[in-house]
Amino acid sequence: MKPDARPRKAPGARSKRKLDARPRTKPAARSKRKLDARSRSRRKVEEEARRKVEEEARRKVEEEARRQAEEDARRRAEEEARRKADEEARRKAEEEARRKAEEEAPKKAEEEARKKAEKEVRKKAEEAAAEIAWKRTQVQARLLAEDQAWQEEQAQAMLEAAERAAEEQAKRAAETSTLASPKTAPTKAKAGSRTPPRRGKLIALALAALLVGGLVALHLISFDGQISRFEELVAVQIQEPVKIKALRIALVPQPHLRLEGVSIGSAGQIKVPLIKATGEIGNLYKDKKVFKSVEFDSLVVTEEGLGWILFSKLPTRDLVFESVDALNTTLESKNIALPAFDAKLVADEEGGWKTIAIQARDKTLSLAMASQGQSANIEITAQSFKIPFGSVLTLEDFVAKGSVNSAGLVLTEFKGFALGGTLSGTARLTWGANWSLAGELNAKQIDTARIVPDLIDGGRVAGDASYAMQAAQAARLFAGPRLEGRLAIPRGILLGADLGSLVQGGEKRGDTKFTDLDASFLHEAGATQFRQVRFGQGGMSASGTVDVDADKNVRGRFAADLKLSTELRRANLTVSGTLKKVEWRRQ
Repeated sequence: MKPDARPRKAPGARSKRKLDARPRTKPAARSKRKLDARSRSRRKVEEEARRKVEEEARRKVEEEARRQAEEDARRRAEEEARRKADEEARRKAEEEARRKAEEEAPKKAEEEARKKAEKEVRKKAEEAAAEIAWKRTQVQARLLAEDQAWQEEQAQAMLEAAERAAEEQAKRAAETSTLASPKTAPTKAKAGSRTPPRRGKLIALALAALLVGGLVALHLISFDGQISRFEELVAVQIQEPVKIKALRIALVPQPHLRLEGVSIGSAGQIKVPLIKATGEIGNLYKDKKVFKSVEFDSLVVTEEGLGWILFSKLPTRDLVFESVDALNTTLESKNIALPAFDAKLVADEEGGWKTIAIQARDKTLSLAMASQGQSANIEITAQSFKIPFGSVLTLEDFVAKGSVNSAGLVLTEFKGFALGGTLSGTARLTWGANWSLAGELNAKQIDTARIVPDLIDGGRVAGDASYAMQAAQAARLFAGPRLEGRLAIPRGILLGADLGSLVQGGEKRGDTKFTDLDASFLHEAGATQFRQVRFGQGGMSASGTVDVDADKNVRGRFAADLKLSTELRRANLTVSGTLKKVEWRRQ
C-alpha cells in the first residue's frame, strides 16, 4: 500500500474543530440542566426507597395481621376447648355430686349396718367368752355334784339291795322255823315261833350291813395299785408320760371306771379332769382292757397334744375301745381360735380311730375327719373363720376340703366371703423346724372402698394370684407374704384428679371415671409393685407403673392420651404421696 500522500493534520486542530462545531450555550444553562438531572435521579432513588419502605411496612403489617389472626383463631380454639373441658368437668362434677348424693344415704346406711354388725359380733364374742368361763365353772361344780350324786346313788342302791336281801333272809328263816316245829305241841310252838324269825332277821340285817359296807367300801378303797398299769398302757399308746390322780369304780347307771385328774405329756399337753370308761369291772385286773365307750369330760388339749391324738402310732392292743366322746373340749393354741366343742371318735378294728366328728357347742363350726392310714381327709364348715398365723382377714360362710397328716395340711379347695366379695383357692401348710404356707388365690367382686378407700371408689376387683410365705414361727407367717398375679377392675372412679383436665394443662381437681383397669402386681417384703397398669374411658387413656413401699408411700409414672375433636393431646404424668392422699402432676 502506498503511503497516504495527504498531509497529516495535527491532533489538536481536529479537537478544536469539533469543539468549534458544537452549539455554543451559556454556562448557567448547562449547570441548571446538571442540577435538574441530579434532582430527578435523587427523587427517583428516594421514591424507590420510599416505595420499598412502604412495601416492607405493608408486608409486615399484613404478616402481623395474619399472625394475629392465626393467634386469635388458635386462642379462640383453645378457649373453646378449655370451655368445653371446663363444661365437661363441671358437668362431671355435678353428675358426680348428684351420684354421690344419691349414693351417700345407702352407703351411710351400709356403714351403719356394718358397724352395728361388728359391734354385735364383738358383743357375741364377749358373751361367748363369758359363757365359756361360766360353763367351765359349772362343769367343775357339776363334776363335784356328780361325784357326790353317784356315791349317794351307789349307797342307796346298796341299801336297797341289802334290805331286799334281809327281807329274803328273814322270809327263809321264818319258813325254816315253821317246818322245824312239832305239830303236836302247839303251845310250845307258839311260844317259840318268835325267836327264830327274830334271830334270822337280825342275821339277815347283819349280812345286809356287811354287803352295804362292802359295796360302800368298794368306792372308798383306793385302786392305786392299778393306776400304774393304766398309765403304762396310755403311755405306750401315746408315747408320752401319763399321770392319773385317782381311780374309782361306779356301778350306776352301769358299771364303769372313773379316772380322775388325768394328765398326758411332760407339760400337760392333754388334761382331762374326769374320764369315764364303760366296761366290765374285771378290766381292773385284766392285762387286756376292753371298754365299750370312753367319755372325756372338759378335755383341754394343745396343738401338740392334738397331734398325738390324731397321728400317734398304736403299738399295743392291750387297750381297746369302740368309741370316745370328748365333751366341752377346749383347744389351747396361739395360732388357731376355736370355740369350745364336742368331739366323737369311732375306733377301727386295729385300735386306731376311723372317723372323728367335731361340732362347736354354739353350732358355728363343724369338722369331719376320716382316717386314710397315715393321713386323714378333712371337711370344714364355719359361719365365721378368722385366718390364723397373724392374718387380720376373716372369711364368712367358710367351707374347705383337703387332707392332713403329721407333716402338714393341704386344702384342695376353700371358699369364703370377705371385703364385700368372695375369696377362694388352695392352700398347703407345712410345719416342723419352719412353717410355710403357699397356694393359689382367686378374688371376685372385692369392694375397692374396703381396701383403698381414698384412691378408688365404686369399683369391684377380680384377680388371680399365687402366694407363698415362710417363718420360723407360725404366728409370723403373714408378717412377710409374697403374692404375684393380675387384677382387673371393670369400672370405677379414680379419686382426687381429673386426668383429662390435667393433660390439657388445666387444674387437676376432680375425679376420673375409668373402665377396664388392669395390671400385674408383685407384693413382697411389705411393698407392692404394679406393672403394665392400663385404664381409661372414651377418648382418655393412660398406662404406666406404680410402686407402693412398706410405709404406704406411692411413686409412679404414666403416659396419658386425650383425643379431642380437633387434635390428640399427650402428656407425661407423675404420681406421688401416700395411699391416703395421692398427688398427680403433669411433667
